[in-house]
Amino acid sequence: MSRVLEERYGRRERSPAARRVLIAALAVFVAAVVAWAVWAASDFGREQQIRADVVRFTARGDAQAEVDVRVSFDSAVPDDADGVCTVKAFNEQGTIVGRRDITVGPASSGEVRTRVVLPTSERAASAAVPACAVAPS
Repeated sequence: MSRVLEERYGRRERSPAARRVLIAALAVFVAAVVAWAVWAASDFGREQQIRADVVRFTARGDAQAEVDVRVSFDSAVPDDADGVCTVKAFNEQGTIVGRRDITVGPASSGEVRTRVVLPTSERAASAAVPACAVAPS
């Protein structure tokens, strides 16, 4: 099939300059892919250095919720740094009914467990810790 096309339309020769441009563009593309792979595999892409999980949740009537939280610090966090985590309580419909920012740490402990009592505007059905960050010094 390609021979028929060559006979009909002729063969197009690429100039050496066009070939160099093609090779240079391919090299830039490969370098960009390799750089992205190195970045994705390294610590540069990490956003959250502090993780928190709800260990236990208890609704204490319509006005309070008790939440036990486990906070883990990554090794990238300085040993003397504290963390600030936001603890939220939700009602049955998923609306936030209580919120409190807590300070935990220091990071040298590696992992911290704490109990938080949240005042709520109505009976809470669940709790979560959606965000933690290194506390400003």
